[in-house]
Amino acid sequence: MNRPENINIEIDNDQIVISWDPVDDATSYKVYSSDNPYSGFYEDFSGIYDGTTWTSQYIDEKRLYRVAAIRLD
Repeated sequence: MNRPENINIEIDNDQIVISWDPVDDATSYKVYSSDNPYSGFYEDFSGIYDGTTWTSQYIDEKRLYRVAAIRLD
């Protein structure tokens, strides 16, 4: 499965908004976050999905994000 492309991250008032282009055959997406670029990524359940957009409360600390496309058969 292809990875999401054209990922955009914005801070909008007190929210972080991550959006991406849809991936063919993806049935859902997951967002992972960590404070370390080399390890410790975990599925971030703090946000709300709306298709290819994920919105969460902004926290004032370093966070790194990964977006994964999921296909359930």
